[in-house]
Amino acid sequence: MMRLIQGRYYVPNNSALVISGDVRAEDIYKLAQEFFGDWARREKEPFAEFPMVEHPPLAKSEGAIIKQPGNQRVD
Repeated sequence: MMRLIQGRYYVPNNSALVISGDVRAEDIYKLAQEFFGDWARREKEPFAEFPMVEHPPLAKSEGAIIKQPGNQRVD
C-alpha cells in the first residue's frame, strides 16, 4: 500500500527539495540533477487523478486513563 501511495503522490510535480546550510548553489543544482534529473513528472496532477478520500469527522473525542501497577522488573 505504501508503494502505491509513493507511486501516486511522491512525484516531482508534487515535491520540494529543501537545502540549508553553507552550500554553493552551483553544487546543489549539480547534485539535484544527478540524483533527481531522470525522475519523470506525472502527466496528470496526482490529486486530480487520485483524489483524496473524504473521511467523515469523528462524532466525538474520547480518552481513557488506566491506573494499574506495572509489574515490570528493572535490574
